[in-house]
Amino acid sequence: MPYSKKAGKANIVEWVHQLKAENKLVHNSALDIGPGEGAYKKWLTHTYLPTTEWQANSGPLAGSKWTCVEIWEPYIKEFDLGSKYDTVINQDVRELDYNNIGPFDVAVAGDVLEHMSKEDAVSVVNKVLDIATYLFISIPIIHYPQEESHGNPYEAHVKDDWDHDEMMETFPQIVKHSAGRRVGVYMLTK
Repeated sequence: MPYSKKAGKANIVEWVHQLKAENKLVHNSALDIGPGEGAYKKWLTHTYLPTTEWQANSGPLAGSKWTCVEIWEPYIKEFDLGSKYDTVINQDVRELDYNNIGPFDVAVAGDVLEHMSKEDAVSVVNKVLDIATYLFISIPIIHYPQEESHGNPYEAHVKDDWDHDEMMETFPQIVKHSAGRRVGVYMLTK
């Protein structure tokens, strides 16, 4: 669905803060794959303070150039992605010409890989890691079937049974992970 839950986002924000503190972010750019409403950009460019609201331009990737890849064209207008991102690419991430974008410090694939076959997921991860120093994946790690939603056929889960062990076995590039009961988050790098 175009909306994402909070599960795992705090881990990703913390890990990106650590990378920034260690001066490991050099390109000042980020790639958001399947942005939906743009939640990851908000979490990584703003800071939420419980006593106030979202504080703009205070997150670890505040001031970075943001590109998003959204397969479902109606979401671009519905969520006003053109005003949220510097570059919006309306294309299937499996068919994207990666030679024409990047480099990026960070790429985020939040609730994306379950929408494709395992083979496609491996291919996408490898291609993204060719242009991004770090890739963050958030994915359901339970059996989680889902059909199309909001008229979007791409919302259907193709591989709806990822689990933590399979993620660890499939992606040797994982350097950090946090597996909750339902959602796993993973940091990958070459």
